[in-house]
Parts: sequence; structure tokens; C-alpha cells
Amino acid sequence: MDKIAGLDTLEHRFNRLRTIVDNKRVHLKWIEEDVRQCFQENDMVSITQLAAERRQTIAFVEAIERFIDKWELRWQESEAASNWVSEISVQHGAGNRASGV
Repeated sequence: MDKIAGLDTLEHRFNRLRTIVDNKRVHLKWIEEDVRQCFQENDMVSITQLAAERRQTIAFVEAIERFIDKWELRWQESEAASNWVSEISVQHGAGNRASGV
């Protein structure tokens, strides 16, 4: 049962990471709005800082997305293999019970 609970929390962690990515994408839109405002005010220092923040945020989002893609796929493959082994075990066990073994 603990393994099932662990898998549930793993799925929740992937979902939380997706939520973080979504929030960072919203943050990128705010940065764009701030840059527009800074252009209107001719504030080149802030534009430079916002550009750096944008690059860092994009790099972060891309890294998290690669992480999710890589590890979620491995988790799903592991789940599929685990389910396959469980099904074989159940079928094998059913055959043993039917034959009296």
C-alpha cells in the first residue's frame, strides 16, 4: 500500500511542477508588460535587468519541462512493466489454484 501511496505522491509532484511551469509562464508575460512600460519611460537599466530575468526564467522553465518529460516517461514505463508483471503473477497464481498447486 505504501508503494501505491508513493506513486500517487509522485504523480502529484509532477502536477505541482507543471503548476510551477504555468506560473512561470504567467510571470514571463508580466516581464513583457514591464519591459513595455520601461520602454515608454526609456528605462534601459530596468530593461536590461528584465531581459536577464526573462532569460533565466525561460531556462528554468525549459529545464523543468525536460525533467518532467524524462522522469514522467520513465515512471510510466516502470508502471507499465510493473502492471504487466502483476498481471502475469495473477494469471500464474490463478493457474496454480485451478490445478491445485
